[in-house]
Amino acid sequence: MPSILAMPDSFMDLTDYLKGNDWLDWKVQGAKTADGKTIGAGNDIGPTALCYRSDLFAKAGLPTDRDQVAQMLGGDNATWDKYFEVGKQYTEKTGLPWYDAMGGIWSTMKTQLKEAYVKQDGTVVATGDKIKSLYDQLTATSEMSAHVSQWSDDWNAMFKADNGFATIMCPAWLVNNIKGNSGSDFKGWDIADVTPGGGSNQGGSWLVVPKTSKVQTEAAKLVAWLTAPEQQVATFKAASNYPSSPKAMKDPAVADKTDEFLNNAPTGKIFADRANAVKIVPYTGAQYYDIDSKFGDALGRVDVTKEQTPAQAWKQYVADVKALS
Repeated sequence: MPSILAMPDSFMDLTDYLKGNDWLDWKVQGAKTADGKTIGAGNDIGPTALCYRSDLFAKAGLPTDRDQVAQMLGGDNATWDKYFEVGKQYTEKTGLPWYDAMGGIWSTMKTQLKEAYVKQDGTVVATGDKIKSLYDQLTATSEMSAHVSQWSDDWNAMFKADNGFATIMCPAWLVNNIKGNSGSDFKGWDIADVTPGGGSNQGGSWLVVPKTSKVQTEAAKLVAWLTAPEQQVATFKAASNYPSSPKAMKDPAVADKTDEFLNNAPTGKIFADRANAVKIVPYTGAQYYDIDSKFGDALGRVDVTKEQTPAQAWKQYVADVKALS
């Protein structure tokens, strides 16, 4: 959506067509132009909970009940400090990884920052104190990482391995990946209604209508229909895409959804709670994704390839960001 918002005059204002639809406030804000036009109709979202291996938790003497896990990490006041504190205890006791990869943790951390890399006035803050502090905090937890690259074969294999990671940041869409990588008959994965650092949304989509369309009115009506609560519920039933409409979220097909694979967890309620916990819409303007790629590369050099120390990787990252200017 950021690339679309960078060209607002190229897309239809859908405001008049979407009056019958409803979305979470932060989803609406993600498609609004500076002058208040709505050029995107919200579809799915990626509210983030915590998925964990209850079998590995049990072996380590940690609580396995999802409500107790959430409380152990701080509940509504969960922090990254607490998450890493518990992780340190787990790793020291078991010798096993607490999380999958630094990049996976950062994918959640960065969504909790209003201006992670670039301010709305264009000022680059990607190498400032706030980012450096989080970088230092994250890279200091190296012993808790599985040191695998996300989406790699090694990462896929660790979902059901006896020496696999115990936790993973879990946007709604990731559940299908966990099932696919673990196998539908695998027993052990569960999910807790908690997100370290506060709410987080990862991913999601909007539908737009370019002004070059020869059937703008018809297209706008179709977009409104496709993103209406009723269709969002239907899409959830068919593909498990979590809806961005509060009305759809309250539909019994969504709200009462449980997942047998996740120990019969009430995933409909959990992801609704996580969606409502999102308070920040990160600014992702010019250079955001270019800088984010460089930051991910830095973490990879420390965490996965281990070719650099945190200090060396940061120094290269600073140079990489400067080269983008």
